[in-house]
Amino acid sequence: YDVLDKTAISGSQPTVTLDRLKLAAKKERDAGSGPLDGEKIVTRSAFGAAFEQLKNTPHILLRQRKPLGTDPHVAFKVVFKGEYVEGEGGPYRQFFTDISK
Repeated sequence: YDVLDKTAISGSQPTVTLDRLKLAAKKERDAGSGPLDGEKIVTRSAFGAAFEQLKNTPHILLRQRKPLGTDPHVAFKVVFKGEYVEGEGGPYRQFFTDISK
């Protein structure tokens, strides 16, 4: 825990913004067209969209210091465009649920 605490930073976190409605529409259009190739994975999946936004982010920014109390400990903020969501933990968990699918 000491090493993790000493190597963490405090400050602005990277943000991933996803338009899940647009991604779902693209996925629906692609349904039945076979497996996604590399380009479609990047342009038509939550994982690909997040990768494009984070690929040039210095890795140290993803090592955020654990907040005090009950605040969620997240490496980056997740914003779902066009959706009203409160808090940071819920969208973060939903993001990983989406990319796991």
